[in-house]
Amino acid sequence: MVFLALTSPLKLDRRRRILALLLLVAVPAVGVTACGRRDIAKHRVEIKRTLDDFAPSPPELSPRGEEREKRDRDRIDNAIRMTTKMLHLSLTEQDQWSAYIQRGGLYFERGDYEGAVADLEKGIELGEEKKRSAKQKPGFVGYGYDFDRVLLDGYKRLGTSYYALGDQAKAKKMYTHVIENRPKDGEAYDYLGLVLESLGDHKSAISSYSTGIEKAAHEKLYYDRGCAYANTGDLGNALKDFAKVTEGRSPFAIKAHFHEARVFEKLGMKSEALAAYKKVVGMITLGVPADRFALARPAILTQALDKIQELERP
Repeated sequence: MVFLALTSPLKLDRRRRILALLLLVAVPAVGVTACGRRDIAKHRVEIKRTLDDFAPSPPELSPRGEEREKRDRDRIDNAIRMTTKMLHLSLTEQDQWSAYIQRGGLYFERGDYEGAVADLEKGIELGEEKKRSAKQKPGFVGYGYDFDRVLLDGYKRLGTSYYALGDQAKAKKMYTHVIENRPKDGEAYDYLGLVLESLGDHKSAISSYSTGIEKAAHEKLYYDRGCAYANTGDLGNALKDFAKVTEGRSPFAIKAHFHEARVFEKLGMKSEALAAYKKVVGMITLGVPADRFALARPAILTQALDKIQELERP
């Protein structure tokens, strides 16, 4: 970047204008910059649970039809190209921190977790260095909300990428860092709990879900804690948590009813299990808003119908 220092002020201002224009163009498509509002982690990739047991499974992309998938790929590829241009136009290496986090988020959305890790690690490193440098300057009063939000979202997305690659220890470290710096982030507590469960530490996982519920009550925290209780054999508390999810119009209600039915089966409560499975089928087929796990919905319907047939058999 030395050549930038040798350019005239006029050329430098022109480069800044070009960079600002690229930011304006790229932000609506990407949504992972200080100006963006869309959290990619919530829409394209989830740490979720299998249908066959209560355990968490690796994140994966949900198919959305061949034509829509092509549009999404084209959009992401174009946004990656734009973000790469932003990196080349950055005046200093430290100014690149948010662009690296942005591009890492795009790789994350595309399912390229290795690429996501490389960019997110670089962006976080530069962002933290920028914070340290600023704090040493006289009169520093702190960065605004957007700086910390983007940086901590980068940590969270990096944690999910590590989890997808099978490195639960690093994922745990990332989510713990987010919680320490943003104690009301319910999703971080939820993901930390899922990682702890995958490590076999169900007690700590339940504690993480419970703290998350206290700090930022959300249906998914109740849903995941219910599954964790079921994993430890505490079926009574599992049913209580599933009821918290199913009593409203939660996007997780279908899965909660499905796992509730499985708990009823374990308890030998055949009629209650049958009613819960029928509720699952009814919610899907009658067009009640289903959960956001589009990949799992057909499997839930198939398994629920099979279970109804099995339980109604004389």
